[in-house]
Amino acid sequence: MSDRFFDPELDDWFFEADQLLKDNRIGSGVELLNQIVAREPAYGRAYNHLAWVYEVKYQDLEKAWELYSLALKYAPDYLPVYLNAIVCLSKLERFDELKSLLEKARQVPGISRSRLLGEEAIMYEMQQDYAKAIETYKQAIAFALSDDDINYYKQCIERCRRKMNILNDYDR
Repeated sequence: MSDRFFDPELDDWFFEADQLLKDNRIGSGVELLNQIVAREPAYGRAYNHLAWVYEVKYQDLEKAWELYSLALKYAPDYLPVYLNAIVCLSKLERFDELKSLLEKARQVPGISRSRLLGEEAIMYEMQQDYAKAIETYKQAIAFALSDDDINYYKQCIERCRRKMNILNDYDR
């Protein structure tokens, strides 16, 4: 269990809110998640879901990061929060914080090495360090467990190579 306590009623509410979000009933899901954290402020998984709504549905990255931070604090073994928070920091281009979170996430049992490396490679690509991005995408391929992931990382490598070639052409 991710959170530091056990409350079956809150868990029922959480899974109900999760389903509401999946059904695109965002307002109802957010209302239920807010009820959860009002009753138990340390219910970290609820913060993760609230953060996702703010990031994806409301496009409020600052508020999303604030909520992801609470999720990381209160539910440090809840795997989805790491990749969600990493993507948010990447969108915010907070690369120092992102590097730190990537390092922390590597220590979490069960985390997807391939996905972490893929997100790290995206960070390097965004910083226009294409050689480092390519090497990191190759590492992500080594840990990938699906053909779809392998094909995605191969496409990313090709994109980085094209960028390098284009930039090199302009340097001449």
